[in-house]
Amino acid sequence: MSTGKPGSRPWSKWMTLVLLLATGLFVIKQLPSGYSSDLDRIGQGRNTVVLIHDKMSANTLHVMEAVDAIRDDYADDIEFLVADVNTPESAAFIRQQNVNGATILMFAADGRRLQVLHGVLSIEALRMAIKEAFQL
Repeated sequence: MSTGKPGSRPWSKWMTLVLLLATGLFVIKQLPSGYSSDLDRIGQGRNTVVLIHDKMSANTLHVMEAVDAIRDDYADDIEFLVADVNTPESAAFIRQQNVNGATILMFAADGRRLQVLHGVLSIEALRMAIKEAFQL
């Protein structure tokens, strides 16, 4: 027989806290690593590629793999950012740009949008699109 209040379980509060922390850690792990999500950097003097990221989309993961494969080759010329569809700041940017997940946006150093690539593409196709957009 329990001596506490009916329905009171002290361990349930701890389990809830642990579950929330584990869920938060899982969500963070789903974001692409090494990318800034500071979209205010667009138009600040560097060419920029923005990956629209949706962790629930297999297509986004394929696009991210292509970007990851070539990102280091252009690190001196291009800043690579991520806009996560699940954050309010990025969601507003995505609506403004009228795009959705598995999309790559390319912006000139002055902030002009140069190109939009939708869906899964090969590494070579991405490389060619970057060279064309940024005249590299």
